[in-house]
Order: sequence, then structure tokens, then C-alpha cells
Amino acid sequence: MRDYGLAIESSDGDFVLSQIHAYSNVKDMPRCDVVVITLKTTQNDLLPQMLPAVIKEDGVVLVLQNGLGIGRASSPNCWT
Repeated sequence: MRDYGLAIESSDGDFVLSQIHAYSNVKDMPRCDVVVITLKTTQNDLLPQMLPAVIKEDGVVLVLQNGLGIGRASSPNCWT
């Protein structure tokens, strides 16, 4: 994504986001307004360590996973 951007195919029209801020490690990220979770659900046990460091206090978590129990795993109430 850093080299080619992110291609979005939509019924409202396709487009490319050419500048993507992608990180390999959450420790390198600034705090974010929106965090998109695309981990495999088998890695959800990492969320309590990862999310508090990157999500702004009034930020939003967008979960793009399938599986049971993801809502609970991404909730701030489960981070402590």
C-alpha cells in the first residue's frame, strides 16, 4: 500500500488513495481518529495491548472481521 496506494472499488465509483500511512508496528503509529481492525480473530487477544496506544480518546474502532465475539474483544471495557 505504501508503494501503490489503496484501490477502492465501489458501486458509487472506484478510486485510489495514493497516500497511505501504513505501519508494521503499533509502537510507530501516532494516535488515530479511526482504527481499522483487520486481524484474524485468532489474534484478538492482542487488541488490549494494541488499541489503547493508538486510538484517540474520542476515536472510533472499525472492525472488519468475521467471527463470534469480536465486538467484546474490541471494546475499551475489555482492555483492562
